[in-house]
Amino acid sequence: MKYKILSLLFALALSNLIYAQENRVEFSLKGGNNAVYGNFAAVSMGVNTLPCKNFSLKGGLQYNFSSGLAVEARPAYCHDFSKIRLSAEALLHYRPQNGIHNVAVGCGLGIKARYLWAHLGYYHRSITAGGDSFYEPFNVYYELGLNILPSVKMCDLMLSVSNCRLFELERHYQPMFALDCMLYPFDKWGIAIGCCYKPAGIFNISSDYYQFYANVGVCYKW
Repeated sequence: MKYKILSLLFALALSNLIYAQENRVEFSLKGGNNAVYGNFAAVSMGVNTLPCKNFSLKGGLQYNFSSGLAVEARPAYCHDFSKIRLSAEALLHYRPQNGIHNVAVGCGLGIKARYLWAHLGYYHRSITAGGDSFYEPFNVYYELGLNILPSVKMCDLMLSVSNCRLFELERHYQPMFALDCMLYPFDKWGIAIGCCYKPAGIFNISSDYYQFYANVGVCYKW
């Protein structure tokens, strides 16, 4: 039931796209390797939209060929102050992984400027495996990003460190490092490429490899 509720909430939020003023939808293919689970591949659809002046939505659906369907939505209230945007968001997350089902709900705050953005929040997670469930009542999620080319209209190049990329939610001591690029050779159509690396160990104090993946896709904005 709780998985159906998450899917319904995302579907309702996605319906707001027909009223959007600033939208981007992306369809992508992801492939990578995990030191525990081996190779994996997934297809996804993601949205990043501002349906009205003070409401934004980030979320999507991802189908992993070895694990199943993941859903995430982050509706937010936002307000612009000069050249800075402040936001308060909710987090709704569901992801299966090799028979383990992760469900998380949370909330957080965000700030976005021309060169930098950051998010910091709290989430509660339940984990179900083999009929047994346990809970993580207090977790912190965060994201710190750098917009490398804010003045280039045809290219968005972003570098980030976080534990909360779309469809991925790790504990606070397991950061991921990512590089994302969106090229717009046409007015509204673009190409999205990116990669993400996650070392092993608490706060990555181990130099061992844990996970790497790359993604490529097309995006449309209007």
